[in-house]
Amino acid sequence: MKFKATLLTLFILTSVFLGSVNAADFKIGYVDGAVLLDQSPMTKALVAKLEKEFLPRKNKLVAQNNQLSKLVEKKQKDGAVMSESELLRLEKDIRKRGRELTNDKDAFNEDIALKRNQELLKIRKQIAELIVEVAKENNYDIILEKPSVIYASDRANITNLVLKKMKK
Repeated sequence: MKFKATLLTLFILTSVFLGSVNAADFKIGYVDGAVLLDQSPMTKALVAKLEKEFLPRKNKLVAQNNQLSKLVEKKQKDGAVMSESELLRLEKDIRKRGRELTNDKDAFNEDIALKRNQELLKIRKQIAELIVEVAKENNYDIILEKPSVIYASDRANITNLVLKKMKK
């Protein structure tokens, strides 16, 4: 994406310098995509949705962790007075539960990351559509995204215009 923006910028500059296009004919703006994504009501709703959806699994992991901690405490407290077979059984149970907890945490993190990424793709698409709407409404010819912009004046920044439209 950075390459495309650089190529587009190079094309515009070349056209301007060669005289085939008058710079006054272009209205160029930029947006800060990170700000749009961060301040988007859609992103805030996504965070709340994911918290609600994954809360039962999170609570289960917390309960598993608490059970494991109690077993470890029991081993530390009573290990010296336990028979060898009881101690081996307890250590085996601790290792087994530890592996299960690690696997469950990994699965939880993968699932939540996958769901978040899927939903963020939808939000990014909606944001892109809003950027196009704002650009058309304000007669912009080209909109660039901030990481690809080396310099631009504040008046070229349409991030706030898109945010206002987004919050309607």
